[in-house]
Amino acid sequence: GGVSASTAPGALTQPEASAAPQVDTAAIAVPDTAEAAPEPDEIAGLDASDPDTPDLPTPRFPTIGDGAAADAEEAGTQGNAILQFPQNSRLPQAGGGASDEEEDEIAREIPEEEEEIAPEDLPAIRAYAADFDATEARPLMAIVLIDDPDSPIEQATLTRFTFPVAFAVDPMQPDAAARARVYREAGFEVVMLGTMLPEGATAMDTEVAVIAAQAVLPETVALLDTPEGRIQGDRPVLDATVGLLAETGHGLLAFPRGLNAAEQTASRAGVPAATAFRLLDDEDQRATEITRYLARAAFAAGQDGTVIVAGRTRPDTVTALFSWALGDRSEAVALAPLSAVLLRAAGE
Repeated sequence: GGVSASTAPGALTQPEASAAPQVDTAAIAVPDTAEAAPEPDEIAGLDASDPDTPDLPTPRFPTIGDGAAADAEEAGTQGNAILQFPQNSRLPQAGGGASDEEEDEIAREIPEEEEEIAPEDLPAIRAYAADFDATEARPLMAIVLIDDPDSPIEQATLTRFTFPVAFAVDPMQPDAAARARVYREAGFEVVMLGTMLPEGATAMDTEVAVIAAQAVLPETVALLDTPEGRIQGDRPVLDATVGLLAETGHGLLAFPRGLNAAEQTASRAGVPAATAFRLLDDEDQRATEITRYLARAAFAAGQDGTVIVAGRTRPDTVTALFSWALGDRSEAVALAPLSAVLLRAAGE
């Protein structure tokens, strides 16, 4: 299923060294030969110049550094207390000489660091995928909405969906990049709408046009053919498009047309592809009718394992989606991001 880029385990952190180690004075071993400590008043009355004044031992404490061992040894020969600091870490201490068995055990306990993979090193369909639980076992259903800048529904309202939706943005629109950014920042997947291909385009024209569209919409998971089949209905354009998507790692989604050549051609090239169940509002259907289409699509998902439906950002379409997804929807089908459905359909 579609996954997000893998999360690397957190780096192993050593506890910070305390500036002043807390020492339990009660645990300090005092030599048996030590005399009882003089009372404070007695010490205060001693005169260092008096030849009868006894020599008081000067306390010595271990220091941190190369001379620590030498200091400790010297202190021990003078009968002074040695402070023992417990070694709580199971890691080999400096100069500790851990045995081979200990080192093997430590190596097994410390997880290996996984390298963080940059988005540009992943296929686009994975790099820009929305989060999804790849262990979901139910049939998957994806919803794609073709973004209409002239829709009476404000874009802020469209980002309030509480379930996965992919938005197909027209790269030829002057504010395409800004609209795509709003969807992406809200956590939704973005798809390129295949409007960039002129009539009579050659294979070279197709590559140039698709690359230009990707520059306008750099964070997309797939390319959606137009409802009229601009890509699927032109064999040279389809072949050139599939060849480019195989390099960039995008998926391909098309609408039902004849033998569904887009899905077949893409699958042979290793491009995750699918044919949409239907365009929900191709004849400006009302919300009640669209709701029935959604129920049929969910039934098809139960039979085939995956299904994808598409619509436009029309009031009736959006109303039907909210009503069905939050009300009458069957819990036997999981709503999923488009990337997850394309990858599962492709067996990845």
